Amino acid sequence: MKLHVLQLRHLVRFCKKHGLDLYEIDGSLTYHENKKHLESLVPNFDQETRLDEWAAQEEWYMENHFLLYYISCILEGSTKSSTVGAKDTSKPAFSLRLMKPLSPFSLSAYVKR
Repeated sequence: MKLHVLQLRHLVRFCKKHGLDLYEIDGSLTYHENKKHLESLVPNFDQETRLDEWAAQEEWYMENHFLLYYISCILEGSTKSSTVGAKDTSKPAFSLRLMKPLSPFSLSAYVKR
């Protein structure tokens, strides 16, 4: 199975971070098989190293997928805030009642013009 571009980029970043040769990435293996192989080559690869990597990915995810995170917080009900800002009075509130009615349209009158 061929690696996806983002998976390959992640493996290359892992190799550069840990000083591994990029030729250790095997294109015929899956991403997880490659990752397991690369982790076996890193001396003293422990969970703390992995937690730092996950934290960095979480920061990137939050920066690039903030709308999804915001919606999930709304669904959980965790976005309620005790402070509310002042009401924005720079624009009038939208109201259908305040809209001007359209003049009646006649197709026959339009064609006669």
